[in-house]
Amino acid sequence: MRSRRARQVVAVLLVVAAIAWLPLNHAIEGPTLFVIDATHGVTAADLISVVVFLLARVLFLSGVRVPARRERALTPR
Repeated sequence: MRSRRARQVVAVLLVVAAIAWLPLNHAIEGPTLFVIDATHGVTAADLISVVVFLLARVLFLSGVRVPARRERALTPR
């Protein structure tokens, strides 16, 4: 995938997959790593969404070019 547009499309699809994974992973959740309240918490399987989201972020930002910042010469006024 060479084009910036293709990387961005894949990044968006990965974010959608990461969000969709959260309610679907109940069968393989694993241990609760962080308790939010009595009925909610972050499990080991939820970390897959975090990794996929970070991958999407890297893909999306790899196509963004940031222009070089020019330093102005200091001239006395």
